[in-house]
Amino acid sequence: MNSILTSAHTWFLESYEQRPSGELIIRLVEGIKGNERQSVHIGEQVLGPYFPVTIEPHSRCVSVRFRDLRILLTFNESYDAVDPKMELEEGKFLRKVKYSGFREFTASTTTAIEEYQGDYSEWLVWTEDQIFQVVAGEMPEVLVENRSPDFSIERGETWSAS
Repeated sequence: MNSILTSAHTWFLESYEQRPSGELIIRLVEGIKGNERQSVHIGEQVLGPYFPVTIEPHSRCVSVRFRDLRILLTFNESYDAVDPKMELEEGKFLRKVKYSGFREFTASTTTAIEEYQGDYSEWLVWTEDQIFQVVAGEMPEVLVENRSPDFSIERGETWSAS
């Protein structure tokens, strides 16, 4: 399920859609690391050199689909902080969450994960732009999309040290 995601250097968010049917679709596009290091200029400072990471015409596009969406938390990646209660399974971009502070919050403020609602699982989807924490009643699907990247989306520059 996750092999297409782990085969890329990184992923950028293109869009996401939450449907009334209880489905969440997160559309991603592959970020490709350049071959040559470049200096990064931020104001008067020069950093690096780092590899540029860009979206190219041949970047792969995928969607991550969650059916039976119960709870969704999403925020800009730059606001990420450590959740000391979070326990994650192995992975990089799509990871199953064993436990989290978000799950405690969900249990204390909703009935989304009570036993009578049925089985559920919690997931973390990480992109260069946005982070998603998802509680759903079904496992996510990762689907390759036969389309070109959306170059109309304005993005900042992204760099990789390795």
